[in-house]
Amino acid sequence: MKNSMSIVDVYAWVGRTGKLIEKCYINNIYHSNVNTIVFKLYCKHLSYNPLLIMEAGRRIHLTKYTMPKERKITSLCSALRKHLRRLIIESVELIGWERIVKITIASPKRKYRLYVELLPRGVIVLTDENNVILHTTKTLELKDRVISRGKEYKPPPSLSVNPLKANVEEVSKAILKGKDVIRGLVRGLGLPSELAEETCFRMKIDKHSPPKEIPFSTYEKIVRIIREIVDEAKEGLGYVVSKNTELVTVLPFKPTYLAEEYSLKMFSDFNEALDLFFTEKAKREAATKVAKAKEREIKKLEHSLEKAKELKEKYSREAVNLKQAGSLILKNIDPINKIIECFRRRVVRRKGEEAIKICSMEVKEPGIRILGFSRKEGIVEVEVEGKAVKVSIRKSAYENASKCFEKARELQRKASKIEEKIGELREKIEKLEREVEYAKVEEKAKVRKKEWYEKYHWIIKGEYLIIGGRNAEQNESIVKKYLEANDIFIHAEIHGAPAVIIKSKGPAPEDVIREAALIAAAYSRAWKEGLGAVDVYWVWGKQVSKKPPPGEYLPKGAFMIYGKRNYIRNVPLVLALGVEKVNESLRIIVGSEEHVKKKALAYVVLKPGRFSSHKLADEIKNIFTKKAPKELEPLFKTISIEEIALRIPGPSVVGKTIINIK
Repeated sequence: MKNSMSIVDVYAWVGRTGKLIEKCYINNIYHSNVNTIVFKLYCKHLSYNPLLIMEAGRRIHLTKYTMPKERKITSLCSALRKHLRRLIIESVELIGWERIVKITIASPKRKYRLYVELLPRGVIVLTDENNVILHTTKTLELKDRVISRGKEYKPPPSLSVNPLKANVEEVSKAILKGKDVIRGLVRGLGLPSELAEETCFRMKIDKHSPPKEIPFSTYEKIVRIIREIVDEAKEGLGYVVSKNTELVTVLPFKPTYLAEEYSLKMFSDFNEALDLFFTEKAKREAATKVAKAKEREIKKLEHSLEKAKELKEKYSREAVNLKQAGSLILKNIDPINKIIECFRRRVVRRKGEEAIKICSMEVKEPGIRILGFSRKEGIVEVEVEGKAVKVSIRKSAYENASKCFEKARELQRKASKIEEKIGELREKIEKLEREVEYAKVEEKAKVRKKEWYEKYHWIIKGEYLIIGGRNAEQNESIVKKYLEANDIFIHAEIHGAPAVIIKSKGPAPEDVIREAALIAAAYSRAWKEGLGAVDVYWVWGKQVSKKPPPGEYLPKGAFMIYGKRNYIRNVPLVLALGVEKVNESLRIIVGSEEHVKKKALAYVVLKPGRFSSHKLADEIKNIFTKKAPKELEPLFKTISIEEIALRIPGPSVVGKTIINIK
């Protein structure tokens, strides 16, 4: 899988999306890890407020995904907020033909530069207008430059040739450095491998041909093809390449050299392709990282389990042998006692090896043979019915047998305790194995693509999109940007209610209008006042105007309604709030119970009450997590309490809870 953006990717992104965010304000700054910074932007010229994600050494693009944020604000993030918040992005540029993006950020009084290096060991550096480093994601001391606070920022020396400016002689000279054409293009000319492969494929030349064998006219064609591909990259299209559902790479030009073996998905916006590819990559890496940590624990436990099994087998084997030895001693108690008495005699013991012969002559019993004697330990090794048995001459045969049985019982107790430990280890391993799967699910679910309409109150009912403003500013935005003449405008008959529209471009079914009416009613002041119901009306978009009557003034979020109003009386203030699964993540949905229960894994029914939105949101998350099936627990843990609170109309109580998993 591709690891970072190539120079062609950066060139294409800066030339199109980079220019798009010029003149945008920086509303806030976050970071999800030490190398990643996210700007929340406000752009007057765009219909949405984008998030700009910058990851040193890897990527820069706008994202529609919600990114996990560090709970603790680092000194770097705090410093960036201090310097850059509420300032304007003046320009976004590429430095030469290198993977370094320079973002100039300015206010009327001061100017900063943010350098985003997408090179290996890249950094993100904030400098003042004199290029003096104020902050950096990490300090570097390299042979050719130093990245440290107070030092002047210098980009690394260029190692590649700019194919857009170089002449044919320079290009051919660079390619001749390679053993073959493909290595000449990559190592000599400094092209990304994907661009080099595509160049050879489009030229229909053998990429393994020695550069010396290529005529000069071919070099002219190489330059032309490279520039054609780079020009194609400027058009703004994107291609995500995959194989068997696994993402392989993302490109701003059509990779015809991969078309036969791989699947190509085209995007009308290269930024969208980058967003999908690198977000999926980050999700999988995060899941893998968490899983690997758990897997290391599993390996340790498995090692302990194997050791425990070996020890248990050893104790069980020894216990069996001791029982057999004890039984054989008891079965042959008289001859064993005779052997013990023989070796107890001092005169015999002192004879050493001769003692074995003496006692063997004295005790002649079929099936019994003396094998050895240790005077120091006082142990005689006897073969009884073909099995070697050790007996102590300091004890009688009966005492020796009893000792064997006692040791056997002790070993069996130890084996039983080890069996318990083995059971515990197996449980821990099984638990960790489940946690590995849960962790993968949880990490992937943390990153979710947010649609543009999710910043409003919203419902999707069939093919109809219903959106409502959260405040006066959003009410204004909805009507100005999205309301068309044949859409339906809905409002509660009370001061302090959202502007709600149905994107219908004509008549909408009654159930859709009632769903929109519920949004208009629930998020109005009527809920906060604890009313049971409120009247709602609807009109066509062409009946709504921002123009006040002569001599009057309309405040922000207020509108004039002309013509007949269609009323829906006594809309009950009862709202269902649930969670639906979207790909690998969960998101909060609201609406009537009838609507929500068809989509939600779990939901609650809310009514005006006494509990604050945040307190209730925390309770709802706990309810969902505890009542959900075990396999869905990691998903429910990723639900944002803030997102739940945002969808609760005001002080509420939970009427009922339904876990709707089939």
